[in-house]
Amino acid sequence: MGEALTIAIDARWIFPKLSGIGVYTRNLIRHLGIVDRENRYVLLFDDAALMERELRETGARDRGNFSAEMLPYSVFFFRNQVRLPRKLKSLGVDVFHSPNFMIPLRGSGVRTVVTIHDLIPLLFPQYTGRSKKTRFFPIYKRIMRRVANRADAIMADSECTRRDIINTLGVPGEKVHRVHLGVDEMFSPGEAKGVIRRRFGISGRLLLCVGRQDPYKNVLTAVKAFARVLERRKDLECSMLIVGEKDPRYPEVGDYISHNNLQGKVSMTDYLSDEELVEAYREADVLLHLSLYEGFGLPPLEAMACGTPVVASNRSSLPEVLGDAALFTDPLSPSEAAEKVIAVLTDENARQRLISKGKEQAAKYKWSETARQVVSLYGKVAP
Repeated sequence: MGEALTIAIDARWIFPKLSGIGVYTRNLIRHLGIVDRENRYVLLFDDAALMERELRETGARDRGNFSAEMLPYSVFFFRNQVRLPRKLKSLGVDVFHSPNFMIPLRGSGVRTVVTIHDLIPLLFPQYTGRSKKTRFFPIYKRIMRRVANRADAIMADSECTRRDIINTLGVPGEKVHRVHLGVDEMFSPGEAKGVIRRRFGISGRLLLCVGRQDPYKNVLTAVKAFARVLERRKDLECSMLIVGEKDPRYPEVGDYISHNNLQGKVSMTDYLSDEELVEAYREADVLLHLSLYEGFGLPPLEAMACGTPVVASNRSSLPEVLGDAALFTDPLSPSEAAEKVIAVLTDENARQRLISKGKEQAAKYKWSETARQVVSLYGKVAP
């Protein structure tokens, strides 16, 4: 390896309640600390308590080549655009990596890598009508084009997303690099303790759905598919559990459950810890993931790693990521999705095949390999 680089990673995308970007960022930090002992890393935070938590939980505190800096401004503040470039130069940073779409838009002399996880607000604004990105669509669109042009390299979680970035933002193909995500080691087969079932009063076979309430996650269609399972197979005692933080902007799922008298059959959890999520996967009989668009799609792989069979949408990156280890369905057809779920619940041979294939597929995605590819990209981008 050549001369050691100084790499800054914007850890301000990690929030108290971990979501997709936060999970990505902390897993990247943790595994960079394992695979790369040569380069120097500076982690940027704007919250002292979160900084302490992440340094401890990622193991970065114990790595001699890792340090942290506090910034007195958020990633979204205008001050960030003015002051961050100066800060990076004062720290002697060679490469700055933002794990989400926002980067300094003015030149700083520091090479920049940005991860763009998806382009949902640009490609499907009808799915994100109540999000800030869509409400301020013209600004968001200009920012994304500027970010794509300004960055020295762009990482995409899947080949599907890589093509979307190239085609939608007009970026040269050689600038956009597909780097698959990994599945955390905590997601693994284990004894189902029944904690989640008891907590939510669940009996019979358990149909699990993991995702936010945003329309593109298509949770409403998943509930409609579950209702059809109940109609067609009255001999199957089934319950449904929806895992995801509740969002008052999107009341449609809760309204549908109430209007169709499904309260006793469908439960909504709100936020679950990582340990609770693992237990939910282990207790479930099938995961139904009908997302209309995914930049990668971790929940189906996490479920597979825990030994849970998956019925998934045949859209966007999901066929690429899940291979032949899931049953695919039209995400806009509750009827077709219901048939696939019934097949998993009633055909033991098909179920066991999906469980076996799923474990093999999930094992292909390791954060250590993600980190190695990222280190290689830092080296290519560096001056």
